[in-house]
Amino acid sequence: MRILLLALGLLLTLWAGAETMDERLDIQEWDVPWDASRPRDPQVDLAGRVWYAGNRNAHIGRLEIADKGDIWYLDFAGGRLGRYQPGPRFFSEWPLPGRHRSQPYGSALDKQNRIWLVDVGSRPNRLMGFDPVELRFFGITPIPSGAGAVRHMYYHSRSNSIWFGTDANTLGQARLGP
Repeated sequence: MRILLLALGLLLTLWAGAETMDERLDIQEWDVPWDASRPRDPQVDLAGRVWYAGNRNAHIGRLEIADKGDIWYLDFAGGRLGRYQPGPRFFSEWPLPGRHRSQPYGSALDKQNRIWLVDVGSRPNRLMGFDPVELRFFGITPIPSGAGAVRHMYYHSRSNSIWFGTDANTLGQARLGP
């Protein structure tokens, strides 16, 4: 037993010493202007500017950057989808449809620059799209597992589908129509 403990101690010492300064990454951090914002989901726009979501205070929200440079965000606390147009410096917002307290979370843009999002305030969660030309929500569909929450989404162009993971421990694929 004593030999086993010595061997284990030697292995731990070697493993702990394997890390060198050359293996470490250079990490830089910046303070954000709002207290208790809990920034998340950083994105870089066409001009190279970094945008982020203030998860706790609805400053900007979840971001998706469209081809023309428009920035889409989700206001979780306010239950709204929003768009910021940097050219004219103009904000627009649309309340999510439904009779409950909407909580948009998770988003992705498809090849037509339509934004897809999930309302985690509904039970079951609902996937929906928003058409930026017609300015309307469409394709509102309950997620079969209920989802718990969908936090991250990815648009796959070759299959024209949205992939997402859920808190119900499921992986989902929504095949989009034309």
